[in-house]
Amino acid sequence: MAATVLGALFVLSVASLEHYRFVSTSANERISRSLDIAVEHTNKVFEEIEILFASVEGITRKQSSESLKADQEHLHEALEEMIGKAPDLRAIWLFDRSGRPLVTSSVFPAPDLNNSDRDYFIAQQDPGTGTFIGKILIPKIGGPAFFSVSKKWHDQTGAVAGISAVVVPPSAFEKFFATLGAGASASHAIIREDGVVLARYPVPAAPDIVLSENTGFRRATAAQGRTAKYTTVSAVDGLKRRFEVRHLANLPIYVTSSLEVMSIWREWSQWLLIQLAFGAPTLGLILWLEYLALRRTNQFYAEVRRRQSAEAVVRQSQKLEAIGQLTGGIAHDFNNLLSIVMGNLEAIVRRTTEDEKTQRQARNALSGAERAAQLVRRLLAFSRRQPLDPKPIDVSQVLTQVAGLLIRSLGEKIHIDTFRAPDLWITDVDPVELEAAIINLAINARDAMPRGGRLTIEARNVALDADFCANVESLAPGEYVVISVADEGTGMNPEVLERVFEPFFTTKGPGAGSGLGLSQVYGFIRQSAGHVVIDSRVGKGTTVKLYLPRSKATSPVLLEDPSREILRGRGETILIVEDDRGVREHLSELLGEMGYSVLVAEHAEKALEFIGDRALGIDLLLTDIVMPGMNGRQLAERALAGRPGLQVLFMTGYARDAMIHQGRLERGVILIQKPISPPELSSRLRSMLDSHRIHA
Repeated sequence: MAATVLGALFVLSVASLEHYRFVSTSANERISRSLDIAVEHTNKVFEEIEILFASVEGITRKQSSESLKADQEHLHEALEEMIGKAPDLRAIWLFDRSGRPLVTSSVFPAPDLNNSDRDYFIAQQDPGTGTFIGKILIPKIGGPAFFSVSKKWHDQTGAVAGISAVVVPPSAFEKFFATLGAGASASHAIIREDGVVLARYPVPAAPDIVLSENTGFRRATAAQGRTAKYTTVSAVDGLKRRFEVRHLANLPIYVTSSLEVMSIWREWSQWLLIQLAFGAPTLGLILWLEYLALRRTNQFYAEVRRRQSAEAVVRQSQKLEAIGQLTGGIAHDFNNLLSIVMGNLEAIVRRTTEDEKTQRQARNALSGAERAAQLVRRLLAFSRRQPLDPKPIDVSQVLTQVAGLLIRSLGEKIHIDTFRAPDLWITDVDPVELEAAIINLAINARDAMPRGGRLTIEARNVALDADFCANVESLAPGEYVVISVADEGTGMNPEVLERVFEPFFTTKGPGAGSGLGLSQVYGFIRQSAGHVVIDSRVGKGTTVKLYLPRSKATSPVLLEDPSREILRGRGETILIVEDDRGVREHLSELLGEMGYSVLVAEHAEKALEFIGDRALGIDLLLTDIVMPGMNGRQLAERALAGRPGLQVLFMTGYARDAMIHQGRLERGVILIQKPISPPELSSRLRSMLDSHRIHA
């Protein structure tokens, strides 16, 4: 896999380098092409200027300054017509030797100005100056910035009588340059040899820019001559650019073309991102296939390593929902098996009262089966599929019962303190599951204090605001009863704390824990519309807080210890509907021993035949929920449609969809959980039958 990754990175690196060279070469070609166009356009404009100068010379050689001034109106019209044929130029002026305008194409009559201080006029005082290109100026009569191209003009005697100046607006070049490159990534400029910027696109903020000798332009042109290529930070916009400059023939100016270096990198990086977008999934697929092949090879040569790897994958990849589906799927069948095992073991215990050895063996086996049943309940609890029977209770009652049990079971080294705030609110919760959750937390606390210590259990009222609940999924602001279980144990580091609610995750040694304790607590509390918070510090201890919503009930129910006595029947007729033969036979025998008349059906259709025969006098329907074909709920609905007074007791090992809504029993449903305890079953039957008799 490493070789594949390195190979892919090598290929990508080579391809990226080659593509960058291609992008760089393409950028140079674009710069050169746009420079060719810019140079051609600039030459065209200056050729138009030379044509204007020639036309003016043809007029001035026939007249003197006085005659030009006298014929100003006619000349103004002639010059205006000339400029109209050159849209890139703004105006042409004729000045006498003193710098005063004789005639201009822009206004008539010519304004009374003295332009002898302008650079384009001063330069023409030198007899050797031909065509001169001035710097950027602001018109004295108002208007946008310009630069002038000036040349001497001669009268009819051939003597120098003044100068003519063509006004060139930089915008004429800027508009054209804008068509060569969009935005700030490309730039074009016309620059004099001495660094005066005559026109540029993008347009600079200040019009009078002069490049110093330390700039890249001045250094490159000084070193490379009439054509130069260089990369530098632009002195105009501060961006790093790749330049190419070219000197115009017979004119002291350069035309430049450039691209922003970052735009070249952007073009390359966009290509790279596209390659990654298409190449990364392919590489990922190859790596995944290699991983599967490597994993299968490892499984073939090392079974132990395969199992460890599989466990790691399950631990990291399976979520509570996936495990919940798995556990729920097996719970029904497993509970049926446990019902058979436990029922027959209890029968052996009842029938061998005089055989002490058999009694001991049967009770040991029964204890193991009960532990297996408890394991199934824990699996259902953390996956939030354990049927809950919430009641409005006073948490103080549960704490009183739990404290007495913990004092006997945790040992003398653990000192237990319980605190209950006065006027505790009532909360809707399943008291049996709450007791199991607190016991789980207490056992974890004991294991965290191998040398003993103090265990504190506290209950108080608290109001959770919106800020607290905003970070907790499905937790509504409001009033809660919080139960805190705190120890002085070893504590947990942040890495362990992040995984503490994961199913089967445990820090205990092999055989010392299933890793389901805190998962069961979390699943039960969340199923009860509450929340769990753990605060733990290494060497300081751990505090677990269980938040349970306040009930709307005004008074709590009284909790009673479950009775282990088997209540006798009074000859009532009970119809058992169970698809599992072993469970069906066990229940039939058990109810017969209790004194009931029993009818059995292996499926719902047979049961409906019995119910339709009123001569049988069926008093109660005991039906499994999950059955092939018609399920228990559908059977009950059809049975009650024909016999509204029939009592129905449901039994199940997994009732995810049939009778449970959001983890709670539907109103009016009476359910007994497999594996079924004879005392619990006898108590439920007598309660339902006696209640029906009283109301009848």
